Order: sequence, then C-alpha cells, then structure tokens
Amino acid sequence: MKTMFCRRGGGGYGAVLVLTICIVLLYWFIYGGGDGNGPVRSSLDIKPMDISSHNAINARQIPDGRARDCKKIEYDLNSLPRASVLLHVTNQDRVTVLTSVLSILDKTRTPPQLLLELLLVYHHVSEDVLNYLENDTKKLQKVHLVEIKRETDMTTKSKLMAAMGVAKGDVLVFLDADVECNVGWLEPILAKIAKNDKIVAVPVKDTIDSLSYKYETSSRPVKTIFSWDLQLAYFEVTFKELANVRSEKELLTTPAMTGTAFAIAKKHLSTITKFPFDDSLELSFILWHCGWELRLVPCSKIGALGAYELSKIPVQHTMGKVAELWLGDYKKIFYSIREDIEQKTYKDELKQLTQLKETLQCKTFDWYLKNVASDIPVPTSDAFMFGQMKTEAGNLCFQVVISQVLEGLHHCNPIQEGSILHFGKNGQIKHKDTCVTFQGQNYVVMTPCDSKDKNQIWSLNSEKQLKLQSDDYCITHNTDPDDDKKGRQVLMAQKCLTSNDNGVGFQKWHFTHALKKR
Repeated sequence: MKTMFCRRGGGGYGAVLVLTICIVLLYWFIYGGGDGNGPVRSSLDIKPMDISSHNAINARQIPDGRARDCKKIEYDLNSLPRASVLLHVTNQDRVTVLTSVLSILDKTRTPPQLLLELLLVYHHVSEDVLNYLENDTKKLQKVHLVEIKRETDMTTKSKLMAAMGVAKGDVLVFLDADVECNVGWLEPILAKIAKNDKIVAVPVKDTIDSLSYKYETSSRPVKTIFSWDLQLAYFEVTFKELANVRSEKELLTTPAMTGTAFAIAKKHLSTITKFPFDDSLELSFILWHCGWELRLVPCSKIGALGAYELSKIPVQHTMGKVAELWLGDYKKIFYSIREDIEQKTYKDELKQLTQLKETLQCKTFDWYLKNVASDIPVPTSDAFMFGQMKTEAGNLCFQVVISQVLEGLHHCNPIQEGSILHFGKNGQIKHKDTCVTFQGQNYVVMTPCDSKDKNQIWSLNSEKQLKLQSDDYCITHNTDPDDDKKGRQVLMAQKCLTSNDNGVGFQKWHFTHALKKR
C-alpha cells in the first residue's frame, strides 16, 4: 500500500508533500521507529538486545530453499567431522551480524554435535561494533571473539592464517558476517569433505534483499568465473552442466570463488598457506592447479545480503602478480586489456611458487582453461576487440541465435555463450567459425567466415560505428520489423548516420575489451 501511495502522488506542492511523507515512512520502516537501537528491520523478527538472554537460540523463519532430493538425505551425524565456523566481521551493522549468529546457532538449522565452535573474527572494526560483539555474545555457548591484529586490510590469506592458530575443528567453515545459514546447510558440506578431503566446498547462495531483508531462494546455482582483466563475475550454471549430473544434489564445478562462504579440511591449510597469495582468485587458482577441487554443494544453502549485486563482488587487488605467477602465455591477454598495470617479474614469489608447483605436481593454466574453465572465452590471436558488442544508445548486448541472427540480450554476461565476438585486424567479426555478414538493407546474419567475402569486412570509425568497408552501411540496433517477433531487438544493416542525426547512438558500439600490444 505504501508503494502504491508513493507512485500515485499528484503534481506540484502535493507531490512534494507526498514524497516527504514517503521518505519519513521509509526511514521509520528501515530504522525501527527511533528506539535508539540502530537499524532494526521489522521483517527480521528478532530484537538484538535480547540475544544473550535466550535460553534457546531461534532464528527467524525463512523458506527452506533446498531441492527435493536434498531434503530426503539422512546423514549419519556420528560419522561426520566437527566444524569450526569462522564468521568474519567487518563493520556490518548489529542486526546483520546477529542474524548470521542466530542462524548458525539455531539447532533446527545446525546440528549442535557438528558445531564445535563459532569464532567471530574481526579486524579494525569500529568501537560500536566491538561493543555489541562483546556484549551480545557474553552468554552464548561455543561463541568466541578473535581479533586479527594486522596493519593492512584483511585478505583471504590472512583469514586462513588466523584460523590455523585458533580453530580446533577438523573442517573450517569461513563465512562473511552478512550471510544467513538455512536448514541443513552444514551436513552436506561436511559429508562431501569427509568423502574427499581435497574438496573445498562452496554453499549455494540465496539472496537476502539489502533493504527489506526478504529471503529469496535461488532457482539455479550460480558459479564464480573471472574475466581477462582478472576480476570476478557470477554466472548461472548452464542447463548443459546440470544435465551432466545424475541429480540435483550432485556437486557442481566452479572455476573460482569470492571467499564469502567456503569450507576446507584443516589439515590442508599448512600447505596452502605456503603459497604466495592474497585474494580469492589467487586461492582459486592454487586449489584447481595443485590438487584440490572447488565444488558448489547444491544441498547446502545460505542467504547472502545482496548476494549477486556487482558491488558485493570482492575486488581483486593483485592482478599483475596473478598474471605473472599463473597465466603463463595467456598473460598477454591480461596486459593487452590492462595497459595501466606495469609488468613486473615478482622473482621471490615466482621462485617460491615454482618449488611448490614441482613438489605438488601442479597443472598448467592451459589445463585449467580446458578442463575447469572451458566456458571462459579466449580471444583469437588476431583480435583487437573482444567480448560482447554493446550499443551506446540501447545499452544492450547481442547474441547469435539459432536462426543466425544477432538478437538482443536482457542482461549482458561476460561469458554468455553466443554473445562473445572477436573483431580481427582483417575486419571480420567472428563467433566461432561464423562471421557477421551484410546481406543488403536487412538483418545482419552470421555465415561461414570467408576472408575474400567483402560483405564480411567491417571497420570501426572515429564515431564508433561499425561500417561495411565496401559500402556506406553500418550495423544498427533496431526493433525487429516483423510484427510476429513482438518487439525483438536485432542487428540490421542501415545507411550510416552522421554525428548530428537522430538515432546515431544506435549505430555506436563498444566491445567488452580493447586488446592492444599483443
């Protein structure tokens, strides 16, 4: 009702009054009506001040997001290893942290006999955060505070190093403090590691709305991949991958992880922490190259605040070092994209890594691309533009469909199959063995590449238009003229417009990456 009221306010002074009232109501709704206890979202159904007086820890009610096959599994709890859960606090608000704590301690979600301890790990938090951590956890069994005393930021490696000295469990579960564990989240993780302790288990994330705190279950698992500028991205597990597993409870491969939530056998930490690394992408490369496996565990579900928002993806800070230590010959792609990063040798780290790789018989990056990250596209050797084509005016990316027409996507995705194009120095725009082809003032289509076909040779002019070299036609984002296609967005060849013409923005193109100095 409040939403509809805000949308239908009238004009003039009435609109200003309505907007003011809406802002006040929204502020009251989010921040708990001014009770002095900070941001208390009404949908949480908990009062932070009451937590340490609870005899029985009960988290709020959320939907059980597990698949049917997962709910049928009965675990022998006595045969599973016990876990230390390390919850990393970095100035999250009180309700967010306590929601995480409650969800871990709730006996209906986490079997008590499997939880050895809950360690609240903090680093450079504010005084207010430290106060509520100390006050609200005094009477909670199994809960302990751990401070990481470092001058620099807390990295993925520093989390592992801190755990080695304090955690007692056979399996260590690392969680950020903005997650909420669902029913039966821990058992499938421990069962997979008990069966194969080289598995690093990653729960599947559901989304918790950043404003309303509504818990929303995910329809398909989402894996973490990387782009060639060595930053992380999310990508839904494809139907092809799901078809290759026997049931919805089977493990799935993820080429990388963000570090938000993962579990690892403690016995391997001493070896892994010998590697020179800082961020989660580096750790992902170490694991896959040197004998471990990163696997999504679909039966383990946790919610994460704004789970798949771009702002939630951790920034990788050591891309140059990662390129030098791990990419091999593929580092040329990285440096052609990131010209701003100076190429260095990293002699000490390289020597240390080389020795570890020999000892552990680590595999090459080429093996990793072919066997683990095969859906991450590699630009062709002659490409000077690579990735998705996005129109300036429509802000759409395009993909090749079965009819070989290029059709608009609702959302751009860095590894969306069918949308990755390679613009070569010879003027051809390729997708696999087909090229963008002019066929008169009509649809632009994909046909088998032929270097002698002048209708496949394009140039990118100073106006960012993709112009046919042999004629005055440009690739144009247009609404499909076929009424039966119901407004489908397509690419067509139309007369090139000048910079002052209306609609010229639909002829201006950007590729994901410009590749130079290769």
